[in-house]
Amino acid sequence: MGYVTVKTHTDSHLCLCREPNHWSWAILAGAVGIGWGAAFYGTDDFLWKLLYISGAIYAGLLWMEGWEECELDKKTGEMKISRKTVFQKLFPEWTDQKIIVVNLDDIVGVRVDEEDVRYFGKSHIVVFLLNTGMTIGVTESYTFGSSKEHYEVAETLRTFLELDLPAQQVQDTDDYLGDGSSSEDSFEQVDPKDLESDLDSSTAPSQS
Repeated sequence: MGYVTVKTHTDSHLCLCREPNHWSWAILAGAVGIGWGAAFYGTDDFLWKLLYISGAIYAGLLWMEGWEECELDKKTGEMKISRKTVFQKLFPEWTDQKIIVVNLDDIVGVRVDEEDVRYFGKSHIVVFLLNTGMTIGVTESYTFGSSKEHYEVAETLRTFLELDLPAQQVQDTDDYLGDGSSSEDSFEQVDPKDLESDLDSSTAPSQS
């Protein structure tokens, strides 16, 4: 699975979702395997073995990614971002679901942010830019890998919201020239008096 999956895409409704990836399930399986191995090969009594297995399952579920959904509806004029952990999905009546609601008119842009993580490389996330200056991520966390899908998702959101491309950072003149000089210094400065003297000499009658 990539960054997000397009669940619904119409002229008035767009829904993006993300589910736990294969790494999350692999971590869960590994944690359960470790707990089961400790219980099977250990010499402790039954209660301790049960504690090993249950503790391993709890740790594996805790490390899993959650279920996330970003829904934009032009009919209601709202964007809703909901996030559920595995415990919220298993016990919805005992836990509170995290939901963020934003007015579509408050969204002024969409961009891709990146973050350098030591030993792992660059990670990316698609964020909404609000007119208050705040940003809200389509997902809760950054993801590793190619950024191509992130930019495709950002373009899909911009097209749906009919937004322009984010303003590019304007480089100053020094960076553009690349030599530490300004645009005025890159040209030879000419004194107006020199121009006048040259003009007079060119228009003066020649001596026979």
